[in-house]
Amino acid sequence: MPRFNLSPSLIGWYFYHDCERYLRYHATPEQEREAAGIPAVPPDRSPVTKALLEAGVRWEEEVVRTRLAGGVRIPEGAGPLTGRSFSIEESFEVLASLSPGEAVYQPTIPVSVHFLRNYGLAPDLHRFSPCRPDLVRLGKERQVLEIIDIKASEDLSISHRVQATLYALILGHALNLVGIDLPVDLDRAGIWLYGEDGPESFRLHLNIRVIEDFFRHRLPAILSGPAADVPWHITSRCESC
Repeated sequence: MPRFNLSPSLIGWYFYHDCERYLRYHATPEQEREAAGIPAVPPDRSPVTKALLEAGVRWEEEVVRTRLAGGVRIPEGAGPLTGRSFSIEESFEVLASLSPGEAVYQPTIPVSVHFLRNYGLAPDLHRFSPCRPDLVRLGKERQVLEIIDIKASEDLSISHRVQATLYALILGHALNLVGIDLPVDLDRAGIWLYGEDGPESFRLHLNIRVIEDFFRHRLPAILSGPAADVPWHITSRCESC
């Protein structure tokens, strides 16, 4: 059985499409897909897709460089911001040294085997690459780390909520594991939608319960057995798959 590749964004898109086969296809490593009967799909290079990606890059640049000017730690490097990130070691150092109200852009947070085992997921079957939330900010009034994700979208979707919630859970577990005494806000997170002056806040409690149930009960069933047996869910969102 292959070792499935998982990420907060993929799981967020699974909830958006509400489709087990979408998750199974994308979680299967590329080199394993042909043997599993998963059809090859060429990359989408359409002008519309290119324009949407470029708009996302520009919006992140505007938020970080203009709307948060002077209040965010940015990784060094050349080229677009979206191509930069702090290393794991740098990320923990920066997070531990943030001043109230200050944020860090794209820290790299590892997902340990202990996080997986906490939800009954076998590390030899499930793999999370290190994740990179767009912004982690230390609150001014409450000294907690807040997850803020930047989206070139006008609406807050279920995929945004799930992705940000997973970032919060992963960050909290990682900080606890390395002994950094900084609480992560597990009550609220924020999505900075396109054109807005600040992030839109939302509650995490229901999302956390949904994700925990998904990890413990639904995910193992989706990733076990033949890919051809995993059901489709045909909805109006399929056209964006």
